[in-house]
Amino acid sequence: MTLLSVIIPVYNSQKYLKECLESVVNQSYKNLEIICINDGSIDSSLDILKDYAAKDSRMKILSQENKGSGSARNEGLKIASGDYIAFIDDDDYIDLDFYEEALKYIDDVDIVIYGIQVFGDMAIGDINSDSEYYRVKHKGKVILQDKLIFNIDVSPCNKLFKKDIIDKFDIDFPEGIYYEDAEFFFKYILCCKSAYFIDKYPYHYRRRKNSIMHQTFSGSEHAIDHLYVVKNLYEFFIKHDIYKDYEGLFLEVFESYFKFSFNHSLDKDRLKVLKLASSYAKMFYPSDSVSSRFIKALKNEKYEKVLSGNTLGLKAKLKAKIKSVLIKRLKPRLEAFVDSKIDIKQISLEEKIASLESKLAFLDKKVYYTALVPSMTNNLLESKKLLKRPLKLTIIIYHKEHFSMHSLCKALKLKGFELSILISPALEIMECLREKVLEDNYNFFVSLGFNTIKGYDFKTQTAYDLESNLPDLIIYQTHWMNDILDSFDVKHFYNKALCLSIPYGFMLCAIEEYTFNEEFHNLVWLNCAETNEAKLLSQRYADNNGINVLVTGYPKMDALLNPPPFKWKNETAKKLIWAPHHSINTTWAINFATFHLYYKDFYEYVKANKDIEVVLRPHPLLKSRVLELNILSEKEYDNYMASFNSLPNGQVYTGANYFGLFASSDALILDSGSFLAEYMYTKKPLCFINRWEDKATLKTRFNNFGKLVLEECYIAKDFSSIKDFIKTVVISQDDVMKNNREKFFDMYFKNYYGASGELIAEYITKALGR
Repeated sequence: MTLLSVIIPVYNSQKYLKECLESVVNQSYKNLEIICINDGSIDSSLDILKDYAAKDSRMKILSQENKGSGSARNEGLKIASGDYIAFIDDDDYIDLDFYEEALKYIDDVDIVIYGIQVFGDMAIGDINSDSEYYRVKHKGKVILQDKLIFNIDVSPCNKLFKKDIIDKFDIDFPEGIYYEDAEFFFKYILCCKSAYFIDKYPYHYRRRKNSIMHQTFSGSEHAIDHLYVVKNLYEFFIKHDIYKDYEGLFLEVFESYFKFSFNHSLDKDRLKVLKLASSYAKMFYPSDSVSSRFIKALKNEKYEKVLSGNTLGLKAKLKAKIKSVLIKRLKPRLEAFVDSKIDIKQISLEEKIASLESKLAFLDKKVYYTALVPSMTNNLLESKKLLKRPLKLTIIIYHKEHFSMHSLCKALKLKGFELSILISPALEIMECLREKVLEDNYNFFVSLGFNTIKGYDFKTQTAYDLESNLPDLIIYQTHWMNDILDSFDVKHFYNKALCLSIPYGFMLCAIEEYTFNEEFHNLVWLNCAETNEAKLLSQRYADNNGINVLVTGYPKMDALLNPPPFKWKNETAKKLIWAPHHSINTTWAINFATFHLYYKDFYEYVKANKDIEVVLRPHPLLKSRVLELNILSEKEYDNYMASFNSLPNGQVYTGANYFGLFASSDALILDSGSFLAEYMYTKKPLCFINRWEDKATLKTRFNNFGKLVLEECYIAKDFSSIKDFIKTVVISQDDVMKNNREKFFDMYFKNYYGASGELIAEYITKALGR
C-alpha cells in the first residue's frame, strides 16, 4: 500500500492544532507518515503533539529553534520516506477523504491540485479575495503550459507531490524569507508535464489577521522577499538548464512580483526595491536597454509604461527638462510637505530623496496627462479636419447588452460617418463560453444592419488586424481593457485615432480609481459622462483632472422614449423584473450578487403566486460565474432557466434591447449597479437586495452618486423582505417613495433624456469641422 508523508510545521498554534491533527489522523486513507516539526513553539503546542504521538504510531515529532515554516518543511522533507508528499498548516484542517481521493489520480500525473475553502476572522473582502485566488480554474487531467501554470495558486497545502521529482531536482523551500510557497511551487511545477485538477474544496484555510501570510500582503519590510524568490528561481532554472524553456513565463513572474513588491513595500523601502529589481533585470533580460525600459515602465505604472515604448514620440531631453522645471519650482514645497509629516531627524537622506521622488513622479504624471496627451490629441483632431472623405468610425464592444448607442449611431449615419462594429471576445468569461458569446454578439449586430467584424477567429486563433484597418475614430463601450483583447487596447491607438469612451452603464460602485482613473480614462480624446456627478468624480479622481470629460447624459436610455413592444404571458398580472448580478464572491467592492442565495426561493414563489409575472433578466456574466464557482453545473443552470421560462407566469429574457421590458413592467428587483440608475428613468419602484448586514454597510459599497440613487430604492435584507415589497408596493400599490423618484429623475436625468445621442454626435461633428 502506497505510503503518503504528511508534513506539518507547528508554531504556537495551541488554539487550532487539535482540529488540524484530528483531520489528519482520521483520514479515510490510513497508510500515512505524519511528520510534525515543532518550530520553536513557546505555548503548549509541543505537549499537544506528544499527546497525539502517544496514541498514534504514525506520528513523528521533530523540534528545532524557530526558523520559519520553510525551514520546518525542509526538515520534514529530509526524513520523509513516503512515495508522495502532502503539506498542511497547523491552523488549518482538511476533509477526511482528501488524501484517499487525491491518490487515485497521482500515478497518472505529476501533481494533483484541489481548491481551498477560506474562512476566518479577516474582513469579508479579504476572504472573498482569497476564495477567488484559490478557486479551481481547470478540471481533470491537463498538460501544463505557461499560461496555465501562471494561473495556479502557489500554496503547497492543496496539492499532492511526488517525492521522486522533489529528490531528482533537489527542490526545497527557501529559508529566512517570506513567501517561500511560491519558490517551491514554481520549482516543482516547471519540472512537471501534467496535472490533475479536482473540482472540490477539501482544504480549509484559516485566514487570520496576524498570520504570516497577512503580513506578506500588507505594507511591510517583507514585500521585497518576492524579488529574492525570483532570484532563487532564476538560479534554479540555470542550474537545471531549463531557463530558455520557460523564459517567457519567468519574466512574467518577475514583472508581477516586482509590481507586488513595489506596491506593497513601505515608502522608505521602495527605492531599495527599485535598485534590486534593476540589478535583477540586467541579469534576466538580454540587454541593458530592455532592462532599463522595464524598470522605467514599472516604476510608475500609470504613465511610465506608456513612455517606455516612446509611444508619445517624446525625446528624453523633453522629459528631463520638464522634470528639472518641476524640481526647481516645486522642490521646496515638496520637501516641506514631506518633512511636515515625519521627523526630519529620524530619516536618512536616501529616504527623503525617495519620498520626494514619489511626489515628483505623481506631479510628472499629471503633466503628461493634463498637457502632453491633450496636445497630441489636438494635433490628431486637426489632421482629421483636413480629410475630405467620409470619416470611418469603429465601435469596440464585447457584450451586446453593453451597447448604448442606438440614437448616436443613427445621428452619426445621418451626418455621413461610416460605422462598423468590432466584436472582441469577452475575456472575463470562462474560455469555453467565449466563442459562443462572440458569435451571439456578432449575429445580433448583423441583424441590426451594422457592418460587423469578428475581432477573433477561434479556428486560426488570430485577432482582427485593427492596426492595418485603422479607422479615424474609435468608440469604446468599456474602460475595462483587461476584458478585451490586447490587440484592441486604447494604448495602441490613442495617438493614431480619436478615441472616445461612451459608458455601457452607470458607474455607481465605490471603486473610483478603477471607474474614473484607469490609464484608459487619461488617454482617450473624450470621455462622455452620464451626469454632472460623474464629471465631478472624474475631476476628483482622474490623473488628468477630468479635462477630457463632457457631460452628455446617458444615450442608452434614449431608446426608452420609443421602446419596442414586450410580450408578457399575462397582461392582467403585476409585472416584475428580477435582474440578478454576476458578482458572487468577487474579490473587490463590486460584490452584490444574491442569485446563489435566492434562486430556489424565486422559482417556488413565482410558481405559487399567479397574480404576478416575473421576467428573469440575468446579467450576461451570471452563467459563467455560477459555473466557475460550481454553484450549478452547466446542465443544472440551463435546466433552471428552462424551468423558470416554462412557468405560466415566468420568463427568461437575455436580449440586449430590454427597453420595452422596462417600459411595460411595474417594478424591478435587483442586486446590481447599472440597472439601479437605468430603471430610475421609468420612475417605477425598485427593490435592491442587500446581502450585507445593514443599509449603512451597503452604502459603503457605492460612490457618492450611487448613494444618492440607493436612497430612492426599497431595500430587502432577505427573501421575506422581497415578498413584503411585492405584496405592499407592487400589488397593493402603497408606493411611498414615488414622489422622491420623480424628483430624482427631474434633478439628474431630465435635461439630457432623449437627446444624449444627438448631443454627442453634434459635439463630434463640430469638433471635426463637419
